[in-house]
Amino acid sequence: MSYARMSQGVHLLSSSNLVMPSDIWIPITEDIPLMKSDIWSIGYNHEIGNNWDLSIEGYYKNMKNLLEYKEGSSYMSMSGDWEELVTMGNGRAYGAELLLKKTMGKTTGSLSYTWSKSLRTFKELNSGCEFYSDNDRRNNLNIVVSHTFNKHWECSLSWMYLTGRSGTLATVSIYGGHVDEYDSYHSLHDSSFDFYTNDDAPIFFQKYTRFRVYNQRNDFKLPDNHRLDISLTYKIAHRRCESLINLSIYNVYNQPNISNVFIGYENNKAVLKGVCLLPFMPSLSYTLIL
Repeated sequence: MSYARMSQGVHLLSSSNLVMPSDIWIPITEDIPLMKSDIWSIGYNHEIGNNWDLSIEGYYKNMKNLLEYKEGSSYMSMSGDWEELVTMGNGRAYGAELLLKKTMGKTTGSLSYTWSKSLRTFKELNSGCEFYSDNDRRNNLNIVVSHTFNKHWECSLSWMYLTGRSGTLATVSIYGGHVDEYDSYHSLHDSSFDFYTNDDAPIFFQKYTRFRVYNQRNDFKLPDNHRLDISLTYKIAHRRCESLINLSIYNVYNQPNISNVFIGYENNKAVLKGVCLLPFMPSLSYTLIL
């Protein structure tokens, strides 16, 4: 069993916007104090025979003095005093972790699984009601297997599954007011309002201002992520050094894991489109160990 109290002199300020997410580090000031947390945990470890290790742990964490953007604010609208764009609140997180690993023999590996919840409460956000944080990822499963064939050849497989992250997405768009009438105001605009000049939008909307309407904070969840990675290594031993030739394939079955989304148009109808940054990607490397 363990208990820890921690404090941190910088704040990670994250945008919950799923269209253009961002993370920046913010220092403490006279008005923004240290972030503090208390964490309790209890765990059990057991050695199974000579090759297997099993550990189970549960935890509960309280957090104070967390920072979030105010409604309609983002790093894109930062001009002047950035402290006016943020608000302070509290959070809590809890979960359980399981780890099973094999450490001896030609075939080694591990299986880890984490179930967790992360929530936030801010007086100025979500009508003061508790909401899920943008890093709330309910399930996280990782399976790793490595096998040594002989003194030259070694391969490894890694498969992961991760619940999609939560974020805020507009549910209604309202168009009105000609762009020219809002040019002077647009320099002070926030993330809840912008000009839509995308050629994919219906022609009628291309010269009008779009106002977005949101439901609840972080009420939209991206699709779950999963992928398989493979690595094959060939070792060459020299008198005074060792060489490694490695062939790796990231995302073997080319799963389109969505990192962020945007609203597009098809046949004059609004549709939600996803962006996948890292599809199937092979690589070859050579390492010389002296």
